[in-house]
Amino acid sequence: MTPRPGHWAFWLIASLTAPAWAQVSTATLTGIVTDPSQARLPGVTLQLTNQDTGVSWTAATSPEGEYTLPLLPPGPYRVSVEGKGFRRYSRSGIVLELGRVTRLDIPLELGQVTEIVEVTGALPLLESETSTVGQFIENKTIIDMPLNGRRVGELLAGMGHTVFISGDVIRPRVAMAGGRGDQQQWMIDGVNSSNIALEVTQALFNPPVEAVQEVRVQQNNYSAEFGNSGSGVVAIHTKSGTNQFHGDAYEFFRNDKMDARNFFSDSKAPLRWNIFGPAAGGPIRKNRTFFFTHSEWQRQRVGVTRVQTVPTAAQRAGDFSQTFTAAGRLIPIYDPRTTRPNPADPNARLREAFLGNTVPSDRIDPVAARIVALYPLPNRPASNLAGANNSNRNASQALNITTWTSKVDHVLGDRDRLSGRFILHDFPTYNTPAWEEAAADPNANRSPRRAYSLAINQIHNFTPTLLNDARFNWQPRRFHNLSLGLDQGWPGKLGLKGVSERPSRASSRPATRPWARGRRSGFKSQFMIPTWWRTSPGSAALTR
Repeated sequence: MTPRPGHWAFWLIASLTAPAWAQVSTATLTGIVTDPSQARLPGVTLQLTNQDTGVSWTAATSPEGEYTLPLLPPGPYRVSVEGKGFRRYSRSGIVLELGRVTRLDIPLELGQVTEIVEVTGALPLLESETSTVGQFIENKTIIDMPLNGRRVGELLAGMGHTVFISGDVIRPRVAMAGGRGDQQQWMIDGVNSSNIALEVTQALFNPPVEAVQEVRVQQNNYSAEFGNSGSGVVAIHTKSGTNQFHGDAYEFFRNDKMDARNFFSDSKAPLRWNIFGPAAGGPIRKNRTFFFTHSEWQRQRVGVTRVQTVPTAAQRAGDFSQTFTAAGRLIPIYDPRTTRPNPADPNARLREAFLGNTVPSDRIDPVAARIVALYPLPNRPASNLAGANNSNRNASQALNITTWTSKVDHVLGDRDRLSGRFILHDFPTYNTPAWEEAAADPNANRSPRRAYSLAINQIHNFTPTLLNDARFNWQPRRFHNLSLGLDQGWPGKLGLKGVSERPSRASSRPATRPWARGRRSGFKSQFMIPTWWRTSPGSAALTR
């Protein structure tokens, strides 16, 4: 049976109004409504409207005069409040941020409902409703920040509580709040986007900035619901469509024509790096159904100068008379046929060096002769007497990234909202050979890699105080490391005996988990060690 990669994850969250505050993929608006004497007003009607989509939410204050509107999409809002015997209150420009509980206390003035008190202005930035410590990155900063790879993970390097250890456009590696690297929980649109196939909390997706609306990084004191983190939570919210059509296209590029030569290289290593793509969003049905889609391609060819030590022409012929240590001492080559017991020590052996420190041509193994012929010849002077670093060649690391993000949001009715989001992340890498024979270059390989994420979210209001936030996430991943010598019959070409010409394609997954269903098989070979993840038919449990 051909293995099929697959990884299933289910998130089902049911919560009352107050516990829903902790949802990091949405926003919450809360506060109290009072009269001119600061007395709280029960039964007052509030209507909150998203200014981008026209979608509205309605609530009423509790007997204590309090209100809470949870599980809201981040964005700009307008609130209207009506109470008998009071002027109508209206406030626009309320920006609700990802993962934040925003407080807005509303004072009503005596008067007729037909009279309106219009308020404009931003809300205070003080976080007063939770003890979470972190940092928020809004859309303008995300888009305008000059990022080398145009990926969200690079933004973490500019945060005061984060140490950027290493990383590239595929996966950033950071340490947060004094913790170890790769200990953060990564979330996109409220579902886990960490590489849980390897049971480590490293990022599996590093989305393009043009597809992201907001990012919130929680450093510590975050909710207990984030139990898959040892040091911080990175929450990413992708863009959604609005009542207006928007679209753009872009390209960023780098080229070696604008670079200087590497100091250790005789010529400039090649560099081609193009980042380009379109994005579009808008209404399918105004005030009800919206779409957003974005595609990005990265074509990256980064030059690499490889300084290596290779056999000289004399050494290829068996002549080691000029093979020295770094201190200039000759390294003797012994004849194994002269091995004999040491009369002075029964546990030791004696043998003679080859005459002139040269191996006769008839004593050179034919397999070894074919292998050594695959090495390139030296092309530069050695850096020491031992002959080190006598080869200097340019190669390139090739990366072809394709990232597709699409999202649809739909209002089913007053009690139901539905959202679906799909991400395709295809990121194969190629380390091009610097040697004439590509299969012999130990640094040359190719790695087909692909990951998906299909997230579905439904929010249902059972009662004004009882809500359910249900989330489903399907997240398969495929990762292969392949040698350039695969399927080329190298055992026969080299003259190796007793070695199969057929490479192994191993299928493996952990067999120690009692809830994992399926079969495990596979063995290692000298050609490739791929790993597949498979979901067994009929299994609703986690299978790798």
